[in-house]
Parts: sequence; structure tokens; C-alpha cells
Amino acid sequence: MGRFNPQTVPIDTSLLTFIRDHAQLKGTKFMCLEGGCGACIVNVTQVHPATKQIVTKAENSCLLPVYSCHGRDILTVEGIGSRGAGYNSVQKRLASFNGSQCGYCSPGMVMSMYSLLEGNPEGVTMRQVEGTLDGNICRCTGYRPILDAFKSFATDVDEKVSRMCQDIEDLEGCSSRKACEGVCVNGRSSATVRRLIGNGQTWYRVRSVESIFEIFKTIEDEPYMLVAGNTAHGVYRRREDLKVFIDVSSVAELQQCKIEAEVIIGANVTLDEFIRILEEAAAKNGGHQYLSHFVKHLELVANTAVRNAGTIAGNLMIKHQHPEFPSDVFLLLETVGATLSIRMDELRIDVSPLEFLNLDMSKAVLLAVTLPSLDPTLYRFRSFKVMPVSRNNQAYVNAGFLIKSRRSDEIVECASICFGGINPVFVHASSTECFLAGRPLLTNETLQGALQTLATELEPDWVLPDASPNYRRRLALSLYYKFMLGAASESSVGAVSTRYTSGSTMLERPLSSGKQNYDTYPTKWPLTQYLPKLDGILQASGEAEYINDMPKLPNELYAAFVLASVPKSRIVQIDASAALQMEGVRAFYSAQNIPGINNFMSHDLGYVEAEEILCSGEVLFHGQPLGIVVATSFELANRATELVEVCYEALANSPVYTSAKDVIERGAYNRVSNQNFDRHGSQYDVAHEGPIKIQGCMELNGQYHYTMETQTCFCVPAEDGIDVYCASHHTKHALAAISQALNVQENSVNLKGTVCS
Repeated sequence: MGRFNPQTVPIDTSLLTFIRDHAQLKGTKFMCLEGGCGACIVNVTQVHPATKQIVTKAENSCLLPVYSCHGRDILTVEGIGSRGAGYNSVQKRLASFNGSQCGYCSPGMVMSMYSLLEGNPEGVTMRQVEGTLDGNICRCTGYRPILDAFKSFATDVDEKVSRMCQDIEDLEGCSSRKACEGVCVNGRSSATVRRLIGNGQTWYRVRSVESIFEIFKTIEDEPYMLVAGNTAHGVYRRREDLKVFIDVSSVAELQQCKIEAEVIIGANVTLDEFIRILEEAAAKNGGHQYLSHFVKHLELVANTAVRNAGTIAGNLMIKHQHPEFPSDVFLLLETVGATLSIRMDELRIDVSPLEFLNLDMSKAVLLAVTLPSLDPTLYRFRSFKVMPVSRNNQAYVNAGFLIKSRRSDEIVECASICFGGINPVFVHASSTECFLAGRPLLTNETLQGALQTLATELEPDWVLPDASPNYRRRLALSLYYKFMLGAASESSVGAVSTRYTSGSTMLERPLSSGKQNYDTYPTKWPLTQYLPKLDGILQASGEAEYINDMPKLPNELYAAFVLASVPKSRIVQIDASAALQMEGVRAFYSAQNIPGINNFMSHDLGYVEAEEILCSGEVLFHGQPLGIVVATSFELANRATELVEVCYEALANSPVYTSAKDVIERGAYNRVSNQNFDRHGSQYDVAHEGPIKIQGCMELNGQYHYTMETQTCFCVPAEDGIDVYCASHHTKHALAAISQALNVQENSVNLKGTVCS
């Protein structure tokens, strides 16, 4: 990492920002800045505070505060291999398998795989390889060659692939270094480390719980934050007014565990370590067998890099501060009756997770989590999570079920049924729990009665982008039914046909596989002979340059869009005065400041419909750009956009439709033929009267997009006009749009190639 002056590095600087702006390394990529894409992953090696063992893992540098790196060894993609020092086997393997297309995600992919191999010197399986890439997004959808490349490192890979890879790399080992001790010379002391930052903020790094409370006494009422993995910042951005940051990642007391009659785990244990502790506990004690279901569920939380950094306490505090958050950790702990130990000054209390939500956690510390022992002959536990994709996403609905009953007659003694994703205050299905008590669990009457009771007490809210309330209610009911199918199939009392038993489990994706064939004629080689992509190794090593990798220039400014928030309206007034008063904000531009044509779909290129660069009046859709803020930093420009005040007026006779069903019910669409437009497949017939021409306006419902493209444009004033580094591959289009918007000749706009992102 090296040293830096705290007076010049803001306290909210992420490791990613530091790597690019201060260390001048370009391999680690900007993308989502939320820990969701994996483009910025680096390898982190440190000494575990409790076990004193050396731990190496992958983490998202966009979420890792640079001040948290004290005492850690940080390795970027440049550090494992380069043109000058020689390439690492992971980099070469990805390039030789043609595992890169645009190459933007490749450094993150490489560092995830490198970290997996570093942390498992005994070898890895193909299943582990797929699992470790659950947080790496390939925008080009080139997963097959990526997985083929990295699975070739697995111990269970086909021997032909293994021999081929040995030929490629001449038996070179994967690792390029030995793990360092992970604690710098200045980091060996048990004393609190204090850093004063230039903007009046203070960073503390503590090594004991007592030190935390000593700091609490000195800061009085200053707003503070306890920092560990900082992954919550990817879900909810932290407050702007924070003055004190207390790094608790080195407190050994908060990362200890004990497996006895109960399982006691330090609250600052990472989710990845939490999973491994639960696996060990489930194997040791019959009363902890239910924890194997915890393991399966927790493996669906976020992604590997986030679980490597995020902690139990951090996840629970997100739920505490944002009750609408469907925390899987909270759900599991509350379902089984876990206990949370909390210290408030000199007082230590034990509470349930539900009671914890109502506590004032100001100047309090979550110390540990205690999991009870549950007799498997009496207790039956299952949990489920349904989300938009199979990994790396929040739940539509998650559920936990714990039933205590005698196996002889299956009479329910007590039940704990919890759901997340219903509404911010709903946790227990209390009415259903009461209904089940004293009844035989596995009768149709009990099942139907429980489903009816549950349907009555479930009242999902609807805050976009959540799925519809009706869908989430039905989903919750189906999860209870799924749990009951599993209970009946395991019991000697219930009788379930084997035809239905598969309905008791969630679908599990098998190990992926794919194949690509190339037409080649050996007699004509080198014609048609397979060759790796020439720039593949540059992409895999982070040496390929993208727009975001370009060195920062003196007096460089950053621009961010101000987006419309009220669709089907007209802009009455835009007031940017509050934003312009922020130090570092240089200008605000709206449609009236465009010197040329406010249209990026040039008529000269045959486009009939105009597409405004900045909205000049009528807002067509939510998120339409209506202004641009220019500031001295990327973060400042985006913060300033929130201070721009926009006054709207509703447009008459312009209803907003929320769904296709809404359009039909309100008579906003006319059926143009009696053909089967609402059916699929073979039901479509050719109209007897010939082609039908449809005219009118089509309304599209809102759609929430995942981070896919970091569309960046870099503009540099030049002597003969302006140099534009544009991510678009349509240079002719970009040239026409820029020249017309600026009202300048096309020959004064110099497009510098088609650099991606």
C-alpha cells in the first residue's frame, strides 16, 4: 500500500479511489461502487485478530475504506503479474481460454480466482470455482470460457484439460508470492491508533471493546460510525454528517467463537467465517444439525467478496436502521430463538433479535450471538429465500420455520414462523403460530387452516422496485406449503406421494457446462489454426487501458446528471443555487445552456424522432436527464445533484399506467383485430385482410436496470477544438451529436478511437 498523508486523503476514500487517484494503478476497475459487480476486487491478507492465523481473501475495493487497510497487505491485479515481471498463471489461463471480450471485468475475475487459490493451497473443486465467482459480473455474458479457464485449476477437472494447461504454462505454479504477516510494524501495538483528517473528521483503529467505550466518552454527541466490513455502504449510503469513524475490525473479543452446548460467535465475525463455524458446529453436535440449513441459506447472502468483509453485526445493524431490509441473518437468528449480547456502557444485556430492533443502539456495541441447541427429534427447521436471480441479490421473500412437535403424533407444542420482505414491521406470523399450537401438524385440516390464517395476516406493502404485494403474499404461502411438504415426507405420520416430495426443496443449479467448437483444418495451418486473442493477456493483467483508467489531468472536473423524478409533468423551474454553494461545485447546465441543437439522435443520420440531451420542458419518463452539475470530484458532483430543486406541474390528461393490466382496465388500449393477440406460440395466424398497420402511442412500464455499462466520456480542450474519448462504438453518431449540440464544425471534434468504458 505505501504511506500517504491523511491531510490529503478524505476519510470516506475507498481503497479503489486511492488505488486509482493516488497509487496511479489502472487495473482495478470502477463500475457499480456497491460491491455488486466484482470489477474492483483485490486480494487482502491479514492476521486474524482472534486466531492469529494468516487469512487471505478477496474483497471489493470500492467498499473497503483506505484507512481500514492499516495492517493489511493489499494485492492488486498488477501485483500478481505484468508484462515486465511476468504474468501469473491465473492471468495466462484466462487469456489462453479466450475468457475476455471487452475485458473490463477480467481483472476482478482474475483476483477472485487468485484469492481462492491462495486461500486453499490444498486445492479447489469446480463447484468452489463457480461459487467464488458469484459476485463477478461479465457484461459481455462470456461466462463459459471464463469458467472453463478457472475450472482448469480444479482438482476434479478432466485430465485432458489439466494436461493442456500444463503445456500452456510449463508447469508454473499459481501463487506468485508468500502471504505476508499482514500486520505492519506500527500495527503490532495494542494501543488505539488515531488519525486526524483534514476536514475535521477523526479515524480510530481500536483493539479492545474497552477502547471503543473510552472513545464514546470523549466524542460526546459527535455523530459516529463503527466500521468493520463497510459493506452496508453498498446497500444504503452512509450519512454525510459523520465526524468520527471507529474501526473495530481488529478487536479480538468480537471475533472469537465457542462451540459447546450452545454456539457463541463474536458479532464481528465475517459472514464467510460464520458459515465455516456453523459447518463445524453442525458436524460436532446433534443439537446443532439445524445449522447445516443455516449454511445453505447464508451462502445465498450477497456474494463471496461481500461475505468475506461483511460481518454479523453489520448485517443486523442494517436491519436495525432500515427495518424494510430483508436481512437473512436476522431472519435465521430470530426463527431459532438466538440471543444477542449487547454492551451499553457498563451494562451487558441479552436480547432476542426482535427485541434488538427496538433498542437504542447509540453508543452500544453488539458483542456476540448465541445459538441454542435444538433436539432434532423434537425440532424441525427449514429456511428459504426467493430472489430475482440465483445469487447476489436481496430476497423477494425469505422465510424461516421452526416447529416443535412429538414425532409419535406430530402434535405441535410451539411454532416460530418468520418472514422477510413483507413489510417493515412484519416478522412473526403470530396468528399462524397460535393456530398451530396444540394441533396435529400433518393433517389437511391443519394445513388448510394455517394457510388461510397466514393469508389473512400477511399484508405486503409495495415500494418499488419490490415485486407486487399479491405475488409476495402468494410466495410466502407457497414457502409454508413447501416446508409442510418436507415435514410430511420426513415423518412416519404423514403420507406424501414421492411425486410431490421434490416440491419440498428449492431448485439447485447443477454445475454449469458448455462447449464451443471451431472449424479448423490442420492441413491448412496456420490458416484456421486456433490462436488466443492478442490483447487477452493485457486485459487479464489490467494493462489494457479504458477511459476510466486515463491519468487525472490538472484542473480536471467531473459531471453528473440531475434526473427528473416526476414523469408526465412539465418543468416549471430549476433552482441549482444550493448545489452551486457547495465548495468544489463549479457550474450547473440545463437545456437552455446548450448552444446548438438539444438532440442526440441526429436527423442527418436518418433519425426522425428527436431525443433531447437535457429535458427542456415536458418530462417523458422518470430518470430523464434535465441538467448537469460540474464539480471537482465524482462524489461531489453526484452529491450536488441531490441539492438541485426542480418544480414540476402535472400535465392534464396524461395518466401514468403502472401495468399492462392497468392499461387494459382503464380502456387505454384498443384491440385492432380479433386475432389471438393474448396467446402465445401457434395461436398467431396471418390476417385474412393482409398486413395490419398499427399506429398510436405505446406506454412502457418502469424497469429497474442492473449495473451493466459504465458509460464514461472524457473531454479535453484542444488547440483546434476538443478531444473526446468516448465509449461509444458508433463514432459517426457521436461526432454528429457532439458537433450539433456544441454548434461547432465536425472537424473541430477529435474522437479518440472507440475505447470501451
